[in-house]
Amino acid sequence: VISAEPPASATSEADRAQWRRGCAAASSDIAQHIVKYEIVGLPGPAAGDLKREAMARFGVDVVFHGCIPGPKVWYNRGYLDTVIQHLSEKHGHDPIVKLHQELMKKRSEAQ
Repeated sequence: VISAEPPASATSEADRAQWRRGCAAASSDIAQHIVKYEIVGLPGPAAGDLKREAMARFGVDVVFHGCIPGPKVWYNRGYLDTVIQHLSEKHGHDPIVKLHQELMKKRSEAQ
């Protein structure tokens, strides 16, 4: 499921190599039916519902990493790029983004 090329913003060979390793790790996980959608940022008000609904509807484990990216920024980016590509091919869109939008809309309508 690996994308052909790393993003243009991965300017060094080390960045590109990390990105490719992240892609390979995600592809390996996906082949084993493990789909982790890793989000960098503090969990928002719908985080619990997002995690629960993503697993129930799509079999996707949403993982939050806090607001500061770790030292493997390009590895994580490659991993997530590959997961998003896989989900987009399977569903025609990124279902986690769409689910998050639905949950936030419900929250705003309930207030």
